[in-house]
Amino acid sequence: METYCKLKELVEDDRFSEKRANALEQICMSDIDPPIRDIIETFKETPYCFTIQSCHGHIIEQGDGNQVKRIEPESGLPENGLYQIAYVTLVLENSAPGREFYQALSDVSRLDEKFIQWGGAHWFWETQGHCNSYVIQVAPHRFRHLDRFNMDRTEGRQWLKARALFFKELRGLLGLG
Repeated sequence: METYCKLKELVEDDRFSEKRANALEQICMSDIDPPIRDIIETFKETPYCFTIQSCHGHIIEQGDGNQVKRIEPESGLPENGLYQIAYVTLVLENSAPGREFYQALSDVSRLDEKFIQWGGAHWFWETQGHCNSYVIQVAPHRFRHLDRFNMDRTEGRQWLKARALFFKELRGLLGLG
C-alpha cells in the first residue's frame, strides 16, 4: 500500500463529522505506539481532523522466521538496519482551522526536507472514502514511498534526529509542548 503521494487540494466532504466519529470509535489506544499516544489522544479532541493510522517508527531486527523485534535506539544502532517509517495519516476538514493545519504541517516538512515529507494519502482517499487524507512522515527522501527501508548507522542517526524533530513540532502544533 502506497500512502505517500502528491498532495491534493482539500475538497468539501459533507460526511466529515460522521467519518470522524466512526474513525474515533475504531481507535484502540493500546494499539498505538506508546511514545505517540499523547499525540493521538490530542487528535481525538481536535475537531477539524482525525487520524486513521500512525507509527512512531522503528528499527527492526529480523529474527527467526517472521519474528520481528523492534530495537530501541538506546541499545545501539545496527551497522546496516531495517527501519519502519514514522508517520501520522490524517483526514482534514475543509474549514479554516483545517486549512491552517494543512499549511502548518507543510511547514513542518520544510524543517528537514531530506527526511520529513508532507503528502497525500491517496490509498485512503480512493479505497476508504477518506477524501482529504494526508500523511506526514519521516523517511529518507529516496524511500518516501516505502514503509520499510535499509539504512546504515550514519543515516540511521540522521533519521532518529529528524523523527525527534518531527514529533516535537507536531506536539507543538497541538499545544503539547
